[in-house]
Amino acid sequence: MRRLLAVFLAATLLASGAAPLAAGAPARLRRQQAETRVIGRVVDARTNAPLASVRVSVVGTEISVLTNADGRYELLGVAAGTHDVRAQRIGYHPSTETVDVPSSGAATVLWAGRAGARARAGRGDGNGQSGAST
Repeated sequence: MRRLLAVFLAATLLASGAAPLAAGAPARLRRQQAETRVIGRVVDARTNAPLASVRVSVVGTEISVLTNADGRYELLGVAAGTHDVRAQRIGYHPSTETVDVPSSGAATVLWAGRAGARARAGRGDGNGQSGAST
């Protein structure tokens, strides 16, 4: 009797389309996460020249990229919400900024790296500027 009930419930769920909807949920979530991102550019604070090879990462995740020759970067798959984003490069002070990532689209963080003989750890040293979501 239990087996007959289980088969009946499974057939009912399949006929109603609930199983395909549930199966599509992970794909929708992956697609949504791929659409959310943090973009920006890193320049030298003194010369305004673009900085290549700056490591930009989302703190507490494995999401990390290096800036290109024009100082630009794009962090893909960042979950919507508030995150700390960190920029660091040898010879420059590291900087961490808080950014609000929208559920779709991009958050923009622009950085002005300050050169220094000794990088000091710290937060909120004013190196980055959090921009409006686009």
